[in-house]
Amino acid sequence: MVFLMVFGLGLVPAEDPPGPAAALEGFRGTIRNDEEPFLIRADHGPLYRCRWHGGSTLWFLGDRVQVTGTAGQASMIKLGSDASAQVWVEEICW
Repeated sequence: MVFLMVFGLGLVPAEDPPGPAAALEGFRGTIRNDEEPFLIRADHGPLYRCRWHGGSTLWFLGDRVQVTGTAGQASMIKLGSDASAQVWVEEICW
């Protein structure tokens, strides 16, 4: 009987691990200018200012990016590329 209880506990399914979207807070958006500080219009609406603090400097008008935070220090990653930079993020308008 004890064996069945222990064996039965081993079959209890664990919760699914969080996917990549859950691991990253932040937003996806499009760069709206060619110079720093970068203005990024998020897909969900707000406009953010991202000030460069290190990493790649090759960012251009129209680039699609993932930003890993919505305020303070974050990473900015160019979609479809391995380019990334460390930025300071602030929301400036909706």
